[in-house]
Parts: sequence; C-alpha cells; structure tokens
Amino acid sequence: MNSSYRSMSVNVILLLLAGVLIGNVSVGAPEKTRKSRVTLKDEQPELSTTHVNGPSVASGKNDKISAQSDGPTSRVATSKDGKTDKVTTSIDVGTPGNFLLARVKDKYLRDPDVMNYKQLMDITEGGVWTDVRDRETLEDMVLQEVLFDIVPTLRKEEHGSLHGTYPSTMEERMYLRVRMREEIEKETTPTREQLEEWTARNISRFTRPERVHAYHLFMQVSKDNPTSSLEAVRQRMEKVKQEADAGTSFAQLARKYSEAASAKVGGEIGWVTRRMPIGAENKPMNIVLENALFALKTGQVSDILQTSHGLHLMYVADRLTTYVPTVDDLITSRILPRSAQVELVAQKWRDLTSATRQRYHAKILFDLNKGTKLTTDVPAVEFNGQKWTVGELEQLYGQRFVSAYRLRQDTTETLVGLLNEVLDEMAQVQLALDRKLDKDTTVARNLKLLHDRVLFKKAFQQYVAQTSPITEKKIRDKYEAEKDRNRLPEATGYIISIKVQPTTVGLDREEARKIAREKAEEIRKQILAGADIEKLAREHSQDDRASSGGLVPRSRLASLHDLSGRRFAAVASTLKPGEVSDVRDFGDVFVVVKLVERWPGEPPAIEEVRERLKAALTNEANRTARDRLINAAAQKGLLRWANPAASYGITPKPNLADDPQ
Repeated sequence: MNSSYRSMSVNVILLLLAGVLIGNVSVGAPEKTRKSRVTLKDEQPELSTTHVNGPSVASGKNDKISAQSDGPTSRVATSKDGKTDKVTTSIDVGTPGNFLLARVKDKYLRDPDVMNYKQLMDITEGGVWTDVRDRETLEDMVLQEVLFDIVPTLRKEEHGSLHGTYPSTMEERMYLRVRMREEIEKETTPTREQLEEWTARNISRFTRPERVHAYHLFMQVSKDNPTSSLEAVRQRMEKVKQEADAGTSFAQLARKYSEAASAKVGGEIGWVTRRMPIGAENKPMNIVLENALFALKTGQVSDILQTSHGLHLMYVADRLTTYVPTVDDLITSRILPRSAQVELVAQKWRDLTSATRQRYHAKILFDLNKGTKLTTDVPAVEFNGQKWTVGELEQLYGQRFVSAYRLRQDTTETLVGLLNEVLDEMAQVQLALDRKLDKDTTVARNLKLLHDRVLFKKAFQQYVAQTSPITEKKIRDKYEAEKDRNRLPEATGYIISIKVQPTTVGLDREEARKIAREKAEEIRKQILAGADIEKLAREHSQDDRASSGGLVPRSRLASLHDLSGRRFAAVASTLKPGEVSDVRDFGDVFVVVKLVERWPGEPPAIEEVRERLKAALTNEANRTARDRLINAAAQKGLLRWANPAASYGITPKPNLADDPQ
C-alpha cells in the first residue's frame, strides 16, 4: 500500500482529537465578517466553538478550529469577554487521499501533490519506493520551495538551453517523450482487421498442442541374466498386460512390477506433448514409445513395446486435444486488444520519429571510416540546422552520455548507434513540442517541477558538500569504527545436497520433495551415528562438491560464490564447530552441513569497502542536512506541518494546530 494512504483512519481520529487548524481565518465584529490571512504571529482569543451548520468537533477554551469540508465553514466563537465573533475557515485538513500535509510559505501541500511528484520521479529517476524514500520525497518538495530562502548564498545554477527553446534538462525531455507516447496511445485503437492480423502472426504463442496424461511401466532386458532375457521378461510383461486389460489399476501394477524410477509414483510421467523433454535427462521420450502413446485412447493400455533398454507398457489416463484460440478468445482472456495496441503504438512511434528526423534534417556529421577523429569540440550531430558537438551533448545529457560515449567510441558501428539514439530522442522531444504538449497546463506545471527539482538537487548537493564534506579522515574513522562488525568470517566443513528429482507437468511435486527430504534425513542420521561423511557425499550428494567428498576447505564465507558454497555459508553461519545441521530446505534441494571449524576472519581492506563507506557517509550527511534545513524552515516561519504528515514518517512539529489563531 502506498505510504500516502497509510493509517488514514488513525489520522482522521488524530485530526478530530487534535482539532487541526488549516487555512485562512478572520475574526471580526459580530455584525460584519472579514477575512485576514493567519501568520505565525497572528493572535486570537481562546475560543469555545460551536458550528453554525452542524455539531462542533472541538469545544473548550483551548480547542482549535477544525474544518470538515473544502468550502468555508462558519462558526460562532465566544471570547473571554463574552463577545461573540463569527469565524470563517477557507481551507481544511481534507479527506483520505486528499489530506493536507503542510503549509510551505504561502502554499498548501496535499497528498495528490505528493502522488504527482512521485509519478514524475518514477518517469525520470525510477527506483524502488520505500518508507524512507516516501519521507524524503515529501521533504524534497518542502525544501525545493524554501532552500534558497534558508541559504541565500547557494548558487542557483539555471540550466539555460544550449540551442533555442530546446528543454535544457534530461528530466524535462524524458517527461515530454513519455507524454508524447501516451498521446499516441490515446490515438491508437486497433480495428477488428488489425486484431485478426495480429492473431494470425502470433497464434503459435497461444495454441495449446495435444497432450496426454501419461503412465509408464518398464522391465529391463539383459543378455547376462537368464531371468532378464527377452523371452523371460516378455512372459512377465504379458501377465501384467493381462491384468491391466482386466481392469487392475495401472498405477498399482507400475508400483508392483515396474523397474523405472517412476514406479515410486505409480509410473506417472505427467502431462506431456510430442517431443517434450522429460525425466532426469530432460530429453524427449523415445519416438517408438511416443508414437504408441499418442495413438492410444483415454483409459487404454498399449501393446507391449520394445526398445534397446527393454519392454514397456504405456497408458493414457486423460487427453486434451489441440486448442487454437480465436480473436474473441484472446479478447476474453484480455490479451487483446492491448497486445495489438502495443505493437501499433511502437510502430507509429518509430514512424513518427523517423518522419520528424527527416523534417528537421537530422544527421550525423562525421565518418570514422574517412579518418574523422571525434573530439569534444567536433560537431557530432545536426538537428534543425543546429550543430551539436560532443562537449555540448555531454552538457545536455550529463553522465549518461559520457558513460555511453566511453563504451561505444571505439567502433564506428557502436558510436553511430549512440548518435542515432541521440537524434531519435531529439526528434521525439521536438514532436512533443510541435504538438504543443508543453503548453498544456498540467504538463507545463510538471515541467517546471522537474526543472526546479534539478536546480534543488544541485543546490542541495552543494550545501551538503560545504557543510559536511566527505574527507579521507571521515572515511578512515568510519572504517575503524565498523572494522570488527565487517570482519569476514572463515569456515571449513562438509555439505551434502539431495536434489528433488526433475518432474514433468502433472507429477506430484510434493511427493518428489518428500522422497528427497527423507533421503537427506537418512543421510543425516548416518552422519550422527559416525558414518564417513566424505564417503556419503561421494555416493549420494548431487552438487559440484560431491567428487571431493563434500569438502568445503577453509574459505571466507562471503567469498563462496558457487551454489553449494553459498548454501554451506548460509547454514554454517548458524552452527557451532563440530555440529551437524538439521536438513535445510533450499527449494529444489535439501542439504545437510557439518561445520568443522570457524574463524572470525580479517576485516576487508579499506579499499575494498571505500565506495560503500563513502555512500554511507553521504547518506548520513544528506540526512543531517535535511533535518537541519527542515528545522531552519520551521524556525523562519516558512514551514508548518499538519498531522497527516505523520503517515510519511514525519513528526508534525511545529504543527499548524499549534499556531496562534
């Protein structure tokens, strides 16, 4: 659930109890109502309030006024001297989803404002939303309004456009491109004919081939053993076939007579299609068996079949015929029309981008094949008559372009690809400008928000660098403080892994897991009884350490990157030396671990963790700076929180409800 809407019922109760005052109030003579904006220095006599149009939510001489609607609310207020004043509030705390969070200078910040801001960040920055990020987003919105008032010495580095009216920040351009693509989506509705064409192209993705629920009974043939000769085995198999034809459960017969691994599960193979990989070797069924299997009717047992391995019986318990969906089937499944629309939008986007590039004469200005050397001051591309050097592109796109350029500059093909991406983006932004999307009220407001956010982030980083620079001494001090916690423990021991045998669709996975767990439990009992663990590992373990007797030599646990090594590390960290673990479940593998010895290990070298330490110090400095600036905003009267800000992890102090009224 989005943090904007957390604990709404609790917030409502808090607001009712606290009687939050939000907005403009006026106190005047009884015969005439006047309005005046409340400031931090406004004063008002202590009131006992009563709603003119309904019951009061606050009463008593120290109660605050709490409005319950978006419109003005009238009350009758009695002061200490007995006079009655009429009070009007014009802004209230709001309702769930529209709570008022703060007053920042002369602006009121509500939940929908934060939601819009987060959507912009999703478009331009991405990332995962956490409680911490929610809180910092709300703080950013506040600081974006007041930072330059609190610290007027900060440089406000405006991003002037390098060429005309072209948007100067990457965030603005990215937002315009997203809005342009949304416009194309709105204009694109697939016709019935287009839906049918899409279905014809993609039908194989949704066609379900014929499949059968298969069972198998196998008897091995051997020339070395008379009892396993072809003749002897055939006689036994014929008796089994007679029992099956007489109605005896095929699964029961397979459990009793089959020599295949599937005998434990009644010979069940599961649902299979033609040439479908099955079994431990993950290979298609023998073609002789497969052809016979798919020729059977439901409930029918095959004739005795012979392969190089022995004799077989196949049985079909159920069958599903081939299914080819229609357009209407795909619409009912909600695959269409959306999937077709996505393709149409993508094609239209490419076509419009190409057409815009042609209309504005976009081109790459160099040719490495002719020996042109692309340096910072050499024009790289041209768009709408303006030439852009590599240096200007670095200014336009920042580190994003610099990193991409370094990766692709060595070959003509990759570098041309990068510059074509640049021209595509320029064309897409220009397309949005041609359609005057930037003139839309909502788009224009969001573009300004993004522009101001870029300025704020740069100024905030400048402030943090000035007030809390990350020095070498700080890095080393943090390293020393955390050195013991960061030691990399070492250990040696053994691991035995028992895999859940690969199964086909329809086979009871839980039964297969039960078999694997029971085997692991039995091996653990043998280890506890003193059996040779290395011998057990070589005979039974199914991982890359089995051939070495399951041994994990002395290693840093954090440095074990192979699968069995990581499992050993996870289990060994919970054991004492000499202890054998219980059977641990890792999904499709059960493991038993014996820890022989463990050592505390050495801390990592400072260079190994330098970047992590710098990142941690930067986060701490950012947090300290935020707290300092937020407090300064409150002290200067630029900020007052409302109670619903608590849902973002902010203590709403100072509170609008505490302002003198």
